Amino acid sequence: MTAPDVDIARRLALLRLPVKPLRPEATWVYPRTGELPLIYDCYALNVDGEDAVVCFLGMEVLQFPIVSVRDGTATDHGTSPVPGVHGLLVDGDRALLVGGYPPDFDVLTATSLGMGASGSDAVSRLIRPDGRELRQARRFCRGGTLYVFFDGTICATTTIDAPTTSGADPK
Repeated sequence: MTAPDVDIARRLALLRLPVKPLRPEATWVYPRTGELPLIYDCYALNVDGEDAVVCFLGMEVLQFPIVSVRDGTATDHGTSPVPGVHGLLVDGDRALLVGGYPPDFDVLTATSLGMGASGSDAVSRLIRPDGRELRQARRFCRGGTLYVFFDGTICATTTIDAPTTSGADPK
């Protein structure tokens, strides 16, 4: 246990409250088969209906595969056209990749999962309402919607159908 965990456990022991360890149950597990790349570090994860879609740094080679899983069956959509993607909007076979390694941390890139993820077009950049770079924002992707939180409020939202609205700047 880390120092804060030990401190909390000691305080609970003084109160004589039972300490029950947290053991979350897995509701979804990435299928480990011989033909799928192994995950070294997960960069983006999203859920669209019953599909989980993940973009990650693979263990075997330094690439970023995009894999979707439905009912325990995985589909490898190929390598992401943008390394270091940290957000992923999905809607059926369409995807919008959010960010990447600098200088592309704010680029939105459209791709199709149905035809493999290798073909793409950078469609826009996320910017502040005043036109400056949006570096210190938190981005969350849920299905086909991107939420951007900046300065304590929602600075921008966009959907996979309208990536150039509400704070997204066309390239």
